[in-house]
Amino acid sequence: MEFELSKIDAAVDQLDWAIRLFLDHKAYVPAITLAGAADEILGQAVGSRAAFDVLKKICGGFFLAGKSCLTSSPQQSKRLVEALGCTRR
Repeated sequence: MEFELSKIDAAVDQLDWAIRLFLDHKAYVPAITLAGAADEILGQAVGSRAAFDVLKKICGGFFLAGKSCLTSSPQQSKRLVEALGCTRR
């Protein structure tokens, strides 16, 4: 028997079982292990597209230091808005 399963589908299945183990069976350690594995897979799948990664690239140390990169300079604000696909209304 052969079937295909994408990494995303595998991660979703892991999260589903992690939630079931946590809530229904109070099996906390296996739930955390499965959730961690799913997080690793999903992080690799969407890593470069994740909003936080975009913010880190654009804002650099300003964001990580807890400062707002939106107020650091008009150029950085414009780059952030463009990268995130935001528009002002």
